[in-house]
Amino acid sequence: MTSPPVIPKLAWVTLITKASYLPGAVLLAYSLQKHNSIYPLIILTTPSFPASFLSQLQEECSLSNAIHLPIDPLTPPPHNLPPSLIAARFADTWTKLRVFELYKYGGERLVFLDADMLVRRNMDELFDLSRSLPRDAIAANHACVCNLDKDSWAPASWTRENCAYTGLRPGDAPTPVPAPGQAGKDTHTVLNGGLFLFTPFAEQWDAMLRFLEDDKRVQEYMFPDQDLLADFFRGRWMSVGWRYNALKTMRYWHPSFGMMGKCEIYIILWINRGVRELVLTV
Repeated sequence: MTSPPVIPKLAWVTLITKASYLPGAVLLAYSLQKHNSIYPLIILTTPSFPASFLSQLQEECSLSNAIHLPIDPLTPPPHNLPPSLIAARFADTWTKLRVFELYKYGGERLVFLDADMLVRRNMDELFDLSRSLPRDAIAANHACVCNLDKDSWAPASWTRENCAYTGLRPGDAPTPVPAPGQAGKDTHTVLNGGLFLFTPFAEQWDAMLRFLEDDKRVQEYMFPDQDLLADFFRGRWMSVGWRYNALKTMRYWHPSFGMMGKCEIYIILWINRGVRELVLTV
């Protein structure tokens, strides 16, 4: 019987399901290496990633501190699927949840990064932070809910006044995440799934699969992975601050943060508007 692949106990993790995400993953791996991270990047792929690009992926892994690991896709069962999503591309984000079963491969403390991220500074300190997290908790970023673009799909509560980043200045601690039953805005419990720190273990993975199977809230999700993470870990997640997941819109939605093109930020997240673009000076 063949043993499963073994990954390091501490690692970054990303997922690519299409060839179009390969350049992003390559850049992510390069930028982690450029800024001297001591931790490898695990690049997960599903069968939808073209076999014709696997050799290129393997070559890139050999040039950077990256490891390729094939996985199976994941979706809720048909009876619990949402009728629609914000965009068709988000259907693949259910599979991001498979990172919580990486305990099967030896993973102990991991940090997920979306493949369309660019690292600007060494941020290995996130693994130190993960040591202080309870085993059944995660750390992530608040979602920016300003919705100054007036997207029609956004809930009415998504306004600048209700955003967890509004009023923060450089150097401020992140807005606390309200615990169930405590005072606080419900929009401050909404997280961004582009980066999160977590500890995978069997009981948690089993509970997450049951959640996908049985919890009716799943049918209402617009952003599959991050909506589920916010509900599943409600009262059990903390914010690591905007600098670890800086959306390009923050430059003008939250100008009080200062010039993000300088050295203050750790990660820039590209946002898909058709053709991917990098709008901040790097």
